[in-house]
Amino acid sequence: MQQRKKHNKPLQFDKSHTILSKTLGNSQASYDLASHICHEYVETSLEQVLTNHLKAGTHIHHLLSSISACEQQRLQYAFDSAKTLPMEIQFSSAKKIIDDFNHIQDTLLLVADQYFEHISVQKTHDISQVQADTGNRSMLHSKLEQKSYYDTIQSSISAWNKSKSIAIRNYHLGLTVRTIATFLGEEGDCIKIKMNEDIARIFAIHPSEHATFAVCEGEKIQVRLSIKKIEDGHILLSIGKTFPIYAENRKHLNIQVEEHIPVTIRMGKKRQLHARLHDLSIGGIGINVHGINQAPYNIGDKVECQLTLGTQPVTLQGVVRWTGSNNDEARIGIELQHNTNSQQLIQKEVFRMQRNIINAINQLELPDKLQKALA
Repeated sequence: MQQRKKHNKPLQFDKSHTILSKTLGNSQASYDLASHICHEYVETSLEQVLTNHLKAGTHIHHLLSSISACEQQRLQYAFDSAKTLPMEIQFSSAKKIIDDFNHIQDTLLLVADQYFEHISVQKTHDISQVQADTGNRSMLHSKLEQKSYYDTIQSSISAWNKSKSIAIRNYHLGLTVRTIATFLGEEGDCIKIKMNEDIARIFAIHPSEHATFAVCEGEKIQVRLSIKKIEDGHILLSIGKTFPIYAENRKHLNIQVEEHIPVTIRMGKKRQLHARLHDLSIGGIGINVHGINQAPYNIGDKVECQLTLGTQPVTLQGVVRWTGSNNDEARIGIELQHNTNSQQLIQKEVFRMQRNIINAINQLELPDKLQKALA
């Protein structure tokens, strides 16, 4: 990789580094990623920087969300700085920024493909628990540490006290949204954290605005935290049930679909089945079949799916990898056969959906009680 010319770090580097440090942690990998984003000199290649984040346990959703937050900030700065310039210059500047970030996102997907090829993945899938607690398709880690609930919580509180910080997260349409909160200590059977807008947003994106999750010491267990009391600039949280850390079953970014996208499924000469797209990734899709609670296909069945992405109709070949049910809907997970043209189209659509989700999160109106706590 060609080395970048070394010069003083611009103001935009500081802003990008702040965003990455806040969400990914203040590590050398975050510093190096900010350098690549701002075209600053850095000895470590972009591929190796992204790999370092994945090796540190950073989720690919989290990386993409953080990179997109930097992109949004760069675009806003570019438009604010070029208000008096001709529109064609503003457009050219914005296009270059978008192209640069598309390159980083494309590189991340390629790096993740290579990285996850070396990681064995457990195929056990508990769909009912995942739907209730995270809203995205996940799988459970093969083993949890055999520690008591009390020991796990106490060791975690000790670690949070030592670092004076706590990582909290929530899940929104398949994206993991995280931030680092200032840990203020224990109060009885509760913990106390400092309130700010990022913390308020983490709570607001959950189906119940009162709950979030925190990573326990050891990075294998997360604990549910519920708001007990909102004070002036602080939140008191009660500690609830522990859950495994959910690891993504696919190596590709998986987005839940808000739009109603019909899917027609065929298997051989059997009658076609009408369904709705639930989630989408380069490697597979999830569909819902309304009105039945048992999937009409078996694991291993080869199927053909027809749907429209954007304005373009597409036919996908795949294999059923899991089935389940949710109320009066059958759920089917399909691994897609490799097809370069289809994968490029899916990748474009996934990025579009991801950006829409991130924009929706950033523009989310905070509940009154959380807004008042910030005043």
